[in-house]
Amino acid sequence: MVYKHRFYLIFSLLVILQTFVSCEVIYFDKPQPAKAKDLNAIPQVLHGDWFNDNSSMHIDAKSFQFIELKKDSVVSMMKFALSDSLKIRKAKDFYVASIRKKNNRWELFILQCDDQNDIHIYYPSLEKLIKLKNIQVDTSNVEQNSTTEYYLETRLKSKEIKDIVEEKSLMMILSGDSIINSHSGSFESN
Repeated sequence: MVYKHRFYLIFSLLVILQTFVSCEVIYFDKPQPAKAKDLNAIPQVLHGDWFNDNSSMHIDAKSFQFIELKKDSVVSMMKFALSDSLKIRKAKDFYVASIRKKNNRWELFILQCDDQNDIHIYYPSLEKLIKLKNIQVDTSNVEQNSTTEYYLETRLKSKEIKDIVEEKSLMMILSGDSIINSHSGSFESN
């Protein structure tokens, strides 16, 4: 029992240290939350167009599109349409976009609408995921390069989605006045 707690403490410290020195990508084995149903369309409350000096975002009933610009040139463009590779699920006050990526694994982006019609987009917090009792992080599957990749096999419940977001995992806010306010992260194509 003491060994198990010691391992948890040591691994938690390594994860926290890793957070400060490199980029993390978290992959799940299935779209989340596990028992929620896929939505047939992206909800109207998430639709719109947003801009800032170096990017634009468009969300409609069937797709998300993110364009990154640099000096009036397109640096990258990502479009994800509802399909076998993009699942949208409702989780209490959140919407979860599960995007199929590397090795048939799923990356999550968590969206929440507030009272001002702003949409907050979060990336799951690895630290908070570890704290959930039913999350097991298999360190043997961690790929380490410039980006640390974590592969999680778990079934999150809808009520647990709120437990894996935190202010420091806020990536951007799509404001009600059509402006993108970037925060700690950005969308990256893996």
